[in-house]
Amino acid sequence: MTDKPEESQGPDAASSSDALREEARLAREQAEVLITECARLMADVERSLLSREARRSAMKESRDALEKGVANLAECLRGLGAPPERAITIVKEIADNALRDVEARPRFAHDRDARELRADVVRWTINGYFGPAPARTTGPLPQ
Repeated sequence: MTDKPEESQGPDAASSSDALREEARLAREQAEVLITECARLMADVERSLLSREARRSAMKESRDALEKGVANLAECLRGLGAPPERAITIVKEIADNALRDVEARPRFAHDRDARELRADVVRWTINGYFGPAPARTTGPLPQ
């Protein structure tokens, strides 16, 4: 039995699987961008001329967008049949890649902030993977 599951279910299943793979690819790219943006914002917050309240608001918006993006990626990976531990590994790799350049900067907020962001990304992945399956949307996530 070398047939892939979607091949044995017919062309509609294969097409649906291809669409889900593409959605997962886009979600992965978006998650990496969101992690990078959030980490950079954390790194730049001390040098910012924004008021304390504006910085808090910007961080909350960034983290909220990141949480949604990571949850979407986890849902896509679940839909593709990835086991939860693989979804977590993928998201950790994305986070490590996204944070690598930011952490190299001399004024990254704190190691603690990077660890907390990684921990949140993992938690959001778990929540997205095991959360209720929302109605699939077509098209990119709102930004």
